[in-house]
Amino acid sequence: MVERNLIQAMRDGTALRGTAQRLAREARASKNVTIRMAEADLDLARKQAEAKGLPHQTDIKSVLHEALVKRQRRQTS
Repeated sequence: MVERNLIQAMRDGTALRGTAQRLAREARASKNVTIRMAEADLDLARKQAEAKGLPHQTDIKSVLHEALVKRQRRQTS
């Protein structure tokens, strides 16, 4: 979601310097991971990412983040 918002802000010309700095901080705090997933899921992820105009790995990261946050909110409610 963060990447999608930044891309949209860049297209709109509304990207703020603080946003770019925050994303750079988050990127430095990231770790590379390798996962196995069903080919059908990967194909679907690639199609959905392409429709959004995003790289598939960026979109997968965003979808995973949104799902984890949603699950955490449900558990703390």
